[in-house]
Amino acid sequence: MKFTGNWSGTYEGWPAGAPEIDVRVFSPSTASNFKDLGEIRFIDNMEPGRKADIDHRWWANTISIVPWDKSIYTETLMFDFTEDDYQPAPQFEEITIGGKFKVFGQDIDLSVKFSIKTVDEHIGKMTVNQCAAPPRNDDGEYYDVNQYFRFKVANL
Repeated sequence: MKFTGNWSGTYEGWPAGAPEIDVRVFSPSTASNFKDLGEIRFIDNMEPGRKADIDHRWWANTISIVPWDKSIYTETLMFDFTEDDYQPAPQFEEITIGGKFKVFGQDIDLSVKFSIKTVDEHIGKMTVNQCAAPPRNDDGEYYDVNQYFRFKVANL
C-alpha cells in the first residue's frame, strides 16, 4: 500500500500518527449461489510502524486473503479500504459499494452494504480480476483507488 499527494489532511492528520487501515474483501461465492456479494475477508487495523513508512513509499504488508479458487469465489474480488479511527462510543454510517464481477465468464453487477464508524474515513474500493495484470503506472503495476491511495496484489 502507498499513500500519495496530500493524503494526510484527508485520511490522518500529522499529529495523529500512522494510519490504521481496514481491508475488506468481497466476492460472490458458492455460499450465495453467486447471486450476492459477501465479505470473505476482513483485516482490521493494519498499521505501519511510522507514518513515513507509507507516505509516498510502498509499505509491504504481505497478508493472505483467501485461496482464490474461481469455482468458489469467481474471477473477481473487490477490495475496500477504510482508515480506522478510535471512537469511544461509536456511531455508525452505512457504506454501499459495488462493481462488475466475472461469474463463469459473464459480467454481473453486484453491490453490498456495510457499516463504518462515523469518525472513520472511507478510502475507496477496487475490483481485481484474477487473470488480468494490474495497470502499468509510473512506478510499477498497481491499482489506483483514488488520487491518494494505491495498492498491489500478488497472486501466489
